[in-house]
Amino acid sequence: MPGRAARPKRRSLSSLPFSVNSIAHAIVDASPVDVFPGADSPGIDATLEQGGVIEGTVYGSDGLTALSDIYVEAFTPDGMLVATALTDVDGVYQLIGLEPGDHLLSFNTAGYNESHDARLLDEYYLDARTMDVALPVWAEPGTVTSGIDVTLEEGATLSGVVTGDAGTPLVGIEVRIRDELSGQEYYQLTGPGGVWQSRAVAPGDYVIEYNTLTYNADEGMSYVREYWNDEPTPDTADLVTVGLAETHDYLDAQLAQGGLTLTANVEPPAGVVDGICWVSLYERWPDGSEHWLTDRFWADAPAAFAFTGLTPGDYLVHAVLYGTGYNLEWAYDQKPSAPFMEAPGWADEYRMDLADAITMTTGDRADTRPTLQFSAIRVAASSRPPPTDVSSPSSVAS
Repeated sequence: MPGRAARPKRRSLSSLPFSVNSIAHAIVDASPVDVFPGADSPGIDATLEQGGVIEGTVYGSDGLTALSDIYVEAFTPDGMLVATALTDVDGVYQLIGLEPGDHLLSFNTAGYNESHDARLLDEYYLDARTMDVALPVWAEPGTVTSGIDVTLEEGATLSGVVTGDAGTPLVGIEVRIRDELSGQEYYQLTGPGGVWQSRAVAPGDYVIEYNTLTYNADEGMSYVREYWNDEPTPDTADLVTVGLAETHDYLDAQLAQGGLTLTANVEPPAGVVDGICWVSLYERWPDGSEHWLTDRFWADAPAAFAFTGLTPGDYLVHAVLYGTGYNLEWAYDQKPSAPFMEAPGWADEYRMDLADAITMTTGDRADTRPTLQFSAIRVAASSRPPPTDVSSPSSVAS
């Protein structure tokens, strides 16, 4: 549905009771201030400039109902977050303290959907699903740019039930919904009765995966992961095509036990007797892209691990050891500015695209469960301090 965006209006800020400046000046350009014990550092003064303001109203799918509790963010064209706001009871938001230039606005509906049991879609201004096609809005210092209104659309929901081969509901199976066009994924776990329901999704074609790997590790089971509709690979999966405000039920799966098991060991650096071992499993698809499947954690290293319920395919293993003085992370984008963000993968490579894949094959995935054993991965040491929080690669959760 078209947004309710009128021609932007601008007015002076001279009569408004604030004087602000955005956090847009890069910290690398700041002048350091020397502080010495027992000595004052006077004269560290600043003159704040007036920033620009962007404001507007957010409406529901009928184009009339104003929406509160919509989270609005302003980004620079290179993706830096510079301002946030929350719509009020009249649906009005105001982003203040903006430096001159173009800004990309996002409208996040997660809080509203949860509190109102709604299924509105996130969007970027104007009527864009991703930032790269968003319409920029210009901000001018000392000026209010108004009339930047949007109408949010109602998305579709998908749901189903996941059971085992005996019809037993499986609680904790990860259901992934991947947009075939953009590659964006939404994750949710099955709840009581094996029931799952997606967040609001935009119109498009979706691949649904029933990922059993974390469930198998937690429950000591070997259910084979699969795709809708009872297919072993994403290439053979039946696509689910959805439109606005649609409901797609009965996207069920009955999972069988069996499949393949991949096992290996992780050996710490010489002299290291403990640490938290983190091992991740990825699948390399025929197009060469890598897709994260699951993580496994141990309190001590060396460690042995096993991934069960795999289907034939090419897999990558990535190992990290967390402990005092031994903090390694994978540099997914291999930025030269992050020299410590590295960790070995199979086989002894520090970049995912160079790592050798483990090809797993079998003639009967339901009855044959070979074990692959490969040499230990020796994790190198780094002077980087240990993390305060360890999380999986970023994803969109429901």
